[in-house]
Amino acid sequence: MISKDFLEILVFLYIGMGVLLLIGTFLKQKTYSLNPKAKVTVILAARDEEQNLPVFLQSLLRLSFPKGRLQVILANDRSSDRTGSIFDEMARQHDYIQAIHINKIENYMSGKENAIHKAMEIATGEFVFLTDADCILNERWIESMLLYFNDDVGVVCGQTYLAARHTRHTLWEGVQALDWAYLLTAASGATGLGKPSSCIGNNMALRRRVYFQVGGYPHIGFSVTEDFAFLRIVCKRTDWEIRFPIHPDTTVTSFPEPTLKGFFQQRKRWVVGGKSVRFFGLLLMSVSFLNHLLLPVSLFFSSTYATAAFGIILIFITDLVLLFRTLIPNRKLSLLSYFPFFEIFYFLYTTVFTFFAFSNSIHWKKDHYKGNTIRS
Repeated sequence: MISKDFLEILVFLYIGMGVLLLIGTFLKQKTYSLNPKAKVTVILAARDEEQNLPVFLQSLLRLSFPKGRLQVILANDRSSDRTGSIFDEMARQHDYIQAIHINKIENYMSGKENAIHKAMEIATGEFVFLTDADCILNERWIESMLLYFNDDVGVVCGQTYLAARHTRHTLWEGVQALDWAYLLTAASGATGLGKPSSCIGNNMALRRRVYFQVGGYPHIGFSVTEDFAFLRIVCKRTDWEIRFPIHPDTTVTSFPEPTLKGFFQQRKRWVVGGKSVRFFGLLLMSVSFLNHLLLPVSLFFSSTYATAAFGIILIFITDLVLLFRTLIPNRKLSLLSYFPFFEIFYFLYTTVFTFFAFSNSIHWKKDHYKGNTIRS
């Protein structure tokens, strides 16, 4: 039987870590003067994204950053639809846009790692911005992210808001939107505390020389979460500082997974790719896992029922406070109508998805990754 004292310790740890993460979100949020001569490269690596590209490209063309200092590289990663031809048409129409086509994967990299690396080899900007085809970019995205760079900062990560695919969020979409808000708030807090543990590859800016300083993806090695692998190696091998601001102008918009199957594939990829998380991240995940597993179980024992029930209420409050930190500046408080359903779902999937860490088989796009090998 789970003891009352042990449950109290777990809940105390969860609340304590929540408070630390909240404090961390207010640290290292300082902005600096924008370099008026800074040159930027935006890289999009895409595979079979024909359906998403029209909306993405509209937002790309609306970027307010001066086109004379902007290079855009559209990397077509073995697409079988019209992605490649759309890229070529964009390159013909705009002289600051280049299209490249990748037909094979080299050097034991994942498909996306390989595509990004090929683009990095021809990038000319001092700063490189990475994003995905299922995103909508904020008009001031580039200059807003650049404000967080000083001479010591090598990487700036941004948040991603999941918008409704139609007029308003469905229940399933709202739960996912809160989930992303919560996870990225925690990631921002950990970064503010000097313990970067996570990032999102659809909203990341880095110095080009930082990428080559760590050897790029051929030396970083195979990963199904290339963004996390890059962040981890920068923290491990360099002294560059990381920033993770919470600001509406540095937030990009994406969309929820439409199906449960797609959601499971996405999260399995995150869990498998994040197995090498640093100690602080591992501690956060362990405390969260134990609370979300043991507190519901303890509700069925009379000796721990009251402690478990009160503990669950305290966890709800802790999560709500962290969500406020992101939802208020981004003006997304309406998402809180989905909060009870998010908490129920979070208790379920936090425990289930932990067991994915024991797997090394991932299906993503049209590739099947087994270990560090592509099987399709």
